[in-house]
Amino acid sequence: MGVAVQSLRLGTTIELKDAMIRTRNIVVEVGNLYTDRIEAARVRAGDMFADPLILGDLGVCKGLLPKL
Repeated sequence: MGVAVQSLRLGTTIELKDAMIRTRNIVVEVGNLYTDRIEAARVRAGDMFADPLILGDLGVCKGLLPKL
């Protein structure tokens, strides 16, 4: 979140508190879209990983996990 807030502020006069609120709202909205895709895939195919975006993101997470 910190990197996203700083990136949002680059080259602008956006106050830190406003950038934090905007970033939080964007993260929540993206999370909601992601959750909707998971649910749609589960209803459509009985498997949340039937959505190629979700399946691809899972692969990225599995690749990053050993590096954490």
